[in-house]
Amino acid sequence: MEKIKPHLYWIITGAILLAVIICFVVLVPTDETGRTAQDVKTDLDNQAIKYQQVRDRSYILTKSLGDRGPVGVFDPEDEKQRKELTTKFLITDRWKPVLNNQVASYDEQLAKIKGYLSGRSIILHKPVKETSSRLEWYNEYEAQTAELLAQLYAKKALILPEPSGSGAAAPAGAAAPTVSGPDFKNHPVRELVGLHTRGAELPGEKDWEELTPRFRVLSALAARLLSAQGATAANPVIPTTMPAAAQVATGLVPALSKLEWASGGPVKLGAGVDQYADGIRFTITLQGALPALLAANAALEQVGDDQPMVVVLGGTISRRESFAIGERKDVPYERAEMKIELLMLDFSKSAAPAQGSP
Repeated sequence: MEKIKPHLYWIITGAILLAVIICFVVLVPTDETGRTAQDVKTDLDNQAIKYQQVRDRSYILTKSLGDRGPVGVFDPEDEKQRKELTTKFLITDRWKPVLNNQVASYDEQLAKIKGYLSGRSIILHKPVKETSSRLEWYNEYEAQTAELLAQLYAKKALILPEPSGSGAAAPAGAAAPTVSGPDFKNHPVRELVGLHTRGAELPGEKDWEELTPRFRVLSALAARLLSAQGATAANPVIPTTMPAAAQVATGLVPALSKLEWASGGPVKLGAGVDQYADGIRFTITLQGALPALLAANAALEQVGDDQPMVVVLGGTISRRESFAIGERKDVPYERAEMKIELLMLDFSKSAAPAQGSP
């Protein structure tokens, strides 16, 4: 014991040091999540590798994109932009279910919208007659357009260009100067509303592509004009001998006096819309009582889901200054003239896209 006593300090110190070493080996410290120092170091090393990959990726992208990087908003309709987004900028697979579901939902909605709009424009390209014969097609076109003009004339919704006593246009429903009545197949009457009249050559199939939509536009326009009727209260200051029924039947339906088509074919709408639709631009001139003209303007803008869309671009209204002899007799309203510039939207080329395609 006497021999050990001088070395007792070192023995105790060595035992304590050995115990500490054993504790370091056996008892490994962890953080609040249970991760050891080695686990934390491994996670940090992996994050450092990912950050370096992102840094390298950013350098490559900015270099390939002209040092501009990803800017602006990605267009989900553009397949090229979608591919660029998913292959260059999204570096994890977690985006796929979210983005793919959104794209699928968007494509489904877009297909429904395009189908709805194109369905409203089908009537514009409904064939006049299923034939390859120019003569058969024109005969049918001439017959249908003449019938339409006759209906407008009978409803007092068309003013013919035949000269009346003062040289002004004859009023709607006025007697024609010929014994047989108005000829709705002759050039002056048809030119009034921009309809084609047979010339030296019959229109070919390329001409049909322009004439058919114009005829359908006129048909839709006629239906809306005939549905618009104003109401005029009796004027106590100006007595009239005309029966009330005759007052309503004369002039309270807006009368078409002219239709002019914009030159140059279909209007390009621009701003990305032209890939889905074209515009058919035209100007109409109406005459009649002010209530009838206002009702016509409202009817042109109120369309059903089965009819082509119409946009009123602008218009003017003014008093008529010249009248045929006797035209104003017993008329209890002031005749006015309205010019309206219209744009009918043709979405027929907007076919519903396949799933996943723009």
